[in-house]
Amino acid sequence: MMWRKGTVLSLGKAWSGAQECRVRIDGETEAKALAYTPMVGQVRVGDEVLLSAAAAAKKLGTGGYLMVVAIPGRLPADPPPAPGHIVKARYTPLQYMTMGADEQESPWHEQLREADSIEGLPVVVADLHSALPAVVAAIRARKPDARIAYIMDDGGALPVWFSQACSRLTELGHILGTISARQAFGGELETVNI
Repeated sequence: MMWRKGTVLSLGKAWSGAQECRVRIDGETEAKALAYTPMVGQVRVGDEVLLSAAAAAKKLGTGGYLMVVAIPGRLPADPPPAPGHIVKARYTPLQYMTMGADEQESPWHEQLREADSIEGLPVVVADLHSALPAVVAAIRARKPDARIAYIMDDGGALPVWFSQACSRLTELGHILGTISARQAFGGELETVNI
């Protein structure tokens, strides 16, 4: 881990579960950062934040974002007691508790209890998340009324919230939403496997 302290200077674009911000790091340089609001709460201008900088420092696939790990001066309240006992990002400092779609408390439990096959359903497999908009456009061109769901697994970004494509495609009604599978999390539905 490469830790940094920062101060939020301004807020940028926000989308489903994510908030961009501009931060001053250690009182010197400025950088862009990303907060996953369901995990760390809503960032505000003037907040002191704890940041993870390793991926950005190595210029890896975070889009240059430092990641907001916590707002130490204003930690979010504990969530209300909720059903579900699935832990995603397990064995990491940022474990995320959620309810699996097939758990008994889930509104989808009865529907999924007897499901044992996807026989007859068309499935598209793509090796890169960036193919999603093109795949959706191709399907819509041939079948405009298709009901499309996207399954994000842990082969890419763990939090669905990072994906502006998922957020925008859902917002526009081009996909029904996202199912996050395995260690990926943040979808409208959560599952432990595909």
